[in-house]
Amino acid sequence: MKFLILAGGYGKRFRRVLTNTPKPMAPVGNLPFLEYMIYQISSQGFKDIILCVGYKGDEIINYFKDGRHWSVTIDYSMEKKPLGTAGAIKLASSRFNDQNFIVMNDDSMLGLDFQELISFHMMNNAKATIALVKVNDVKRFGRVVLKRDGTIENFIEKNSSGQGYINAGVYILNREILNLIPEGKRYSLEKKVFPRLRGKGLYGRYFNDAFFIDIGLPESYLQVKDQPERLHSVINIHRKEKFRDNQGKGTIED
Repeated sequence: MKFLILAGGYGKRFRRVLTNTPKPMAPVGNLPFLEYMIYQISSQGFKDIILCVGYKGDEIINYFKDGRHWSVTIDYSMEKKPLGTAGAIKLASSRFNDQNFIVMNDDSMLGLDFQELISFHMMNNAKATIALVKVNDVKRFGRVVLKRDGTIENFIEKNSSGQGYINAGVYILNREILNLIPEGKRYSLEKKVFPRLRGKGLYGRYFNDAFFIDIGLPESYLQVKDQPERLHSVINIHRKEKFRDNQGKGTIED
């Protein structure tokens, strides 16, 4: 299955801690955060990745190149102007023909088995499936409410608080949803597309005990930047091995 990683945002809030570095290239230990995401995909046996890039995209392209050092194949979809999460997907969709594909945000990591999410999506013949994780306080993220059959009932905005399930930034989408996204315009998957799919094949899948980290805010990034071992456990869920980055800068070991 094809993986799209949305790595084209400006990350304005992030510039307080990394002035000239695109957010997905933020170092955790001696590797970029995005590299851990690619290792996670590769370690579960998936190979085909499209990086949707924009701001400082050349820096990302020059680092990862064609992906062979990670045992994957990487293609690139370059935004000439900001297109938002849905717009970036629409732009990249011309580069593949898969009926279903996985989308990941570039500033979070969830310790899930991708095949579990795929099987759930296929079993329900879903138009879109969102991976959900439980957090102690949903205030920063907003809450996702499911019905008993696994369909998403509602998205509660960020003024909510307390323990609950949130969108963990990993999705499986059916190609049909591309019809809901205008061509060449800035458009949000979370705010514009998903709400229109409620009651029309939009599902959520709980990953109750999964590791989750979001580096979208400077303070959350600073909590993990010097603790790369927290991400190593996600990479090695299924296959333990040594990984070496393409610059020879460091090794992730069992």
